[in-house]
Amino acid sequence: DRDTVEKEIQSVAKDAESAFAISEIGLDYKNKDQSQISEQKRIFRIMLGLSEKSSRPCIVHSRKAMDDVLDITSSFRTKIILHNFEGNLSHLSRAVENGFGVSISTGFIRFKKDNVIRKVDIDNLFVETDSPVLSPDENINTPINLKLILDYISHLRNIEFNVLKDKIYNNFERFFYD
Repeated sequence: DRDTVEKEIQSVAKDAESAFAISEIGLDYKNKDQSQISEQKRIFRIMLGLSEKSSRPCIVHSRKAMDDVLDITSSFRTKIILHNFEGNLSHLSRAVENGFGVSISTGFIRFKKDNVIRKVDIDNLFVETDSPVLSPDENINTPINLKLILDYISHLRNIEFNVLKDKIYNNFERFFYD
Protein backbone atom coordinates (compact mmCIF):
# COMPACT_ATOMS: atom_id res chain seq x y z
CA ASP A 1 0.00 0.00 0.00
CA ARG A 2 1.05 3.60 -0.48
CA ASP A 3 1.76 4.24 3.23
CA THR A 4 4.23 1.36 3.33
CA VAL A 5 5.92 2.61 0.16
CA GLU A 6 6.26 6.12 1.61
CA LYS A 7 7.75 4.72 4.84
CA GLU A 8 10.28 2.71 2.84
CA ILE A 9 11.22 5.77 0.78
CA GLN A 10 11.76 7.76 3.98
CA SER A 11 13.91 4.95 5.37
CA VAL A 12 16.12 5.00 2.27
CA ALA A 13 16.28 8.80 2.37
CA LYS A 14 17.41 8.72 6.00
CA ASP A 15 20.22 6.24 5.33
CA ALA A 16 21.18 7.15 1.75
CA GLU A 17 24.38 9.01 2.60
CA SER A 18 25.75 6.06 4.56
CA ALA A 19 24.76 3.52 1.90
CA PHE A 20 27.21 2.05 -0.58
CA ALA A 21 24.70 2.47 -3.41
CA ILE A 22 21.00 2.95 -4.05
CA SER A 23 20.13 -0.46 -5.36
CA GLU A 24 18.26 -2.17 -7.01
CA ILE A 25 15.80 0.38 -8.29
CA GLY A 26 14.02 0.63 -11.60
CA LEU A 27 11.04 -0.32 -13.66
CA ASP A 28 9.50 -3.74 -14.23
CA TYR A 29 6.55 -3.69 -16.62
CA LYS A 30 6.01 -7.43 -16.90
CA ASN A 31 2.31 -8.11 -16.22
CA LYS A 32 1.71 -4.58 -14.90
CA ASP A 33 -1.25 -2.31 -15.64
CA GLN A 34 -0.97 1.40 -16.39
CA SER A 35 -1.59 2.53 -12.80
CA GLN A 36 1.16 0.21 -11.54
CA ILE A 37 3.52 1.50 -14.21
CA SER A 38 2.76 5.11 -13.27
CA GLU A 39 3.44 4.37 -9.60
CA GLN A 40 6.72 2.64 -10.48
CA LYS A 41 7.82 5.69 -12.48
CA ARG A 42 6.96 8.01 -9.57
CA ILE A 43 8.97 5.93 -7.09
CA PHE A 44 11.83 5.49 -9.55
CA ARG A 45 12.19 9.26 -9.94
CA ILE A 46 12.20 9.69 -6.15
CA MET A 47 14.90 7.04 -5.73
CA LEU A 48 17.03 8.55 -8.49
CA GLY A 49 16.67 11.89 -6.72
CA LEU A 50 17.91 10.31 -3.50
CA SER A 51 20.88 8.86 -5.38
CA GLU A 52 21.66 12.26 -6.86
CA LYS A 53 21.27 14.11 -3.55
CA SER A 54 23.38 11.61 -1.59
CA SER A 55 25.99 11.24 -4.35
CA ARG A 56 25.53 7.48 -4.24
CA PRO A 57 25.60 5.47 -7.45
CA CYS A 58 22.61 3.34 -8.26
CA ILE A 59 22.02 -0.03 -9.83
CA VAL A 60 19.01 0.12 -12.14
CA HIS A 61 16.70 -2.75 -13.02
CA SER A 62 14.69 -2.77 -16.22
CA ARG A 63 12.25 -5.39 -17.38
CA LYS A 64 10.36 -4.58 -20.54
CA ALA A 65 10.94 -0.90 -19.75
CA MET A 66 14.29 0.10 -21.23
CA ASP A 67 13.00 3.10 -23.19
CA ASP A 68 11.40 4.61 -20.08
CA VAL A 69 14.42 3.76 -17.92
CA LEU A 70 16.71 5.62 -20.32
CA ASP A 71 14.31 8.54 -20.70
CA ILE A 72 13.91 8.99 -16.96
CA THR A 73 17.53 8.42 -15.91
CA SER A 74 18.89 10.84 -18.51
CA SER A 75 17.53 13.79 -16.52
CA PHE A 76 19.43 12.87 -13.33
CA ARG A 77 23.08 13.54 -12.53
CA THR A 78 24.05 10.33 -10.80
CA LYS A 79 26.19 7.32 -11.58
CA ILE A 80 24.11 4.47 -12.96
CA ILE A 81 24.82 0.83 -13.74
CA LEU A 82 22.15 -0.86 -15.84
CA HIS A 83 21.80 -4.23 -14.13
CA ASN A 84 21.49 -7.27 -16.40
CA PHE A 85 21.25 -5.05 -19.45
CA GLU A 86 18.14 -6.00 -21.42
CA GLY A 87 18.40 -3.44 -24.17
CA ASN A 88 19.23 -3.53 -27.84
CA LEU A 89 22.12 -1.76 -29.60
CA SER A 90 20.21 1.53 -29.78
CA HIS A 91 19.63 1.38 -26.02
CA LEU A 92 23.29 0.54 -25.52
CA SER A 93 24.32 3.60 -27.49
CA ARG A 94 22.06 5.84 -25.39
CA ALA A 95 23.34 4.28 -22.16
CA VAL A 96 26.98 4.83 -23.10
CA GLU A 97 26.26 8.41 -24.24
CA ASN A 98 24.94 9.04 -20.72
CA GLY A 99 28.03 7.45 -19.14
CA PHE A 100 26.06 4.56 -17.66
CA GLY A 101 27.67 1.30 -16.72
CA VAL A 102 26.33 -1.77 -18.50
CA SER A 103 26.25 -5.01 -16.57
CA ILE A 104 26.38 -8.28 -18.49
CA SER A 105 25.01 -11.30 -16.66
CA THR A 106 25.86 -14.95 -17.04
CA GLY A 107 22.47 -15.31 -18.76
CA PHE A 108 23.98 -13.63 -21.83
CA ILE A 109 25.81 -16.91 -22.49
CA ARG A 110 22.58 -18.92 -22.69
CA PHE A 111 20.59 -16.25 -24.53
CA LYS A 112 23.42 -15.41 -26.97
CA LYS A 113 23.35 -11.64 -26.58
CA ASP A 114 26.69 -11.47 -28.34
CA ASN A 115 25.81 -8.29 -30.27
CA VAL A 116 25.66 -6.30 -27.02
CA ILE A 117 28.80 -7.92 -25.64
CA ARG A 118 30.71 -7.06 -28.81
CA LYS A 119 29.58 -3.43 -28.78
CA VAL A 120 29.65 -2.38 -25.13
CA ASP A 121 32.51 0.00 -24.43
CA ILE A 122 35.00 -1.77 -22.19
CA ASP A 123 35.14 1.35 -19.98
CA ASN A 124 31.43 0.92 -19.21
CA LEU A 125 31.47 -2.87 -18.73
CA PHE A 126 30.47 -4.71 -15.57
CA VAL A 127 29.61 -8.38 -15.01
CA GLU A 128 27.24 -10.19 -12.69
CA THR A 129 25.48 -13.48 -12.16
CA ASP A 130 22.04 -12.28 -11.03
CA SER A 131 21.98 -15.44 -8.93
CA PRO A 132 20.08 -17.65 -8.51
CA VAL A 133 18.43 -16.94 -11.89
CA LEU A 134 19.83 -16.29 -15.38
CA SER A 135 22.35 -19.07 -15.28
CA PRO A 136 24.53 -19.78 -18.30
CA ASP A 137 22.78 -23.16 -18.53
CA GLU A 138 19.66 -24.74 -17.04
CA ASN A 139 21.11 -25.07 -13.52
CA ILE A 140 20.79 -22.78 -10.51
CA ASN A 141 23.10 -19.81 -10.93
CA THR A 142 25.82 -19.08 -8.38
CA PRO A 143 28.57 -16.43 -8.08
CA ILE A 144 31.13 -19.04 -9.16
CA ASN A 145 29.75 -18.52 -12.69
CA LEU A 146 31.32 -15.06 -12.91
CA LYS A 147 34.39 -16.78 -14.32
CA LEU A 148 32.22 -18.21 -17.11
CA ILE A 149 30.94 -14.82 -18.25
CA LEU A 150 34.44 -13.36 -18.06
CA ASP A 151 35.74 -16.28 -20.19
CA TYR A 152 32.88 -15.80 -22.64
CA ILE A 153 33.48 -12.07 -23.03
CA SER A 154 37.24 -12.61 -23.22
CA HIS A 155 36.88 -15.02 -26.15
CA LEU A 156 34.16 -13.03 -27.91
CA ARG A 157 36.06 -9.75 -27.67
CA ASN A 158 39.53 -11.28 -28.07
CA ILE A 159 40.72 -9.74 -24.81
CA GLU A 160 43.08 -11.65 -22.55
CA PHE A 161 41.18 -12.90 -19.48
CA ASN A 162 43.31 -11.13 -16.86
CA VAL A 163 43.27 -7.86 -18.81
CA LEU A 164 39.46 -8.02 -18.95
CA LYS A 165 39.18 -8.92 -15.28
CA ASP A 166 41.46 -6.05 -14.29
CA LYS A 167 39.58 -3.60 -16.49
CA ILE A 168 36.22 -4.53 -14.95
CA TYR A 169 37.73 -4.25 -11.48
CA ASN A 170 39.05 -0.79 -12.37
CA ASN A 171 35.61 0.18 -13.68
CA PHE A 172 34.17 -0.83 -10.33
CA GLU A 173 36.77 1.19 -8.43
CA ARG A 174 36.22 4.25 -10.62
CA PHE A 175 32.45 3.99 -10.48
CA PHE A 176 32.07 3.47 -6.75
CA TYR A 177 35.09 5.24 -5.28
CA ASP A 178 35.96 8.21 -7.53
